[in-house]
Amino acid sequence: MSKALQEVRVGRKTLWALFDSGAARSYVASTALPRGVPRGRDPRPASVGLGGRERRLQDWCGLVASIDGCSFSFKAYVISDIGVEEGRRVDLLVGATVMEEWEIGLKPKGRRLVLDLRQLRKREFVDF
Repeated sequence: MSKALQEVRVGRKTLWALFDSGAARSYVASTALPRGVPRGRDPRPASVGLGGRERRLQDWCGLVASIDGCSFSFKAYVISDIGVEEGRRVDLLVGATVMEEWEIGLKPKGRRLVLDLRQLRKREFVDF
């Protein structure tokens, strides 16, 4: 399990994002949500362990984030608070399924992202 921290743009906001290969889902703090993002609600809440406590997830939103001018879209569950990492409040947690879909890798040494920005810029992917 590896983690990396990176500032990302979501709408007109700059968010402090934790990319976590140990998390299956993605989460966004309710205070960090940009206006006008598409939102939804699962029919039944799910229980998930996050940050050392159990959370009930039901509300989610669709986000488009950007790193170095390259954008990627994903679904994130809305929660009240994610926590603090490197002395800053985390606004967004990007899970392994999003990182795999968009070919975002992690460099454990230095806790930084390894992006194949060529793929994101070209928007050409091979799924099968």
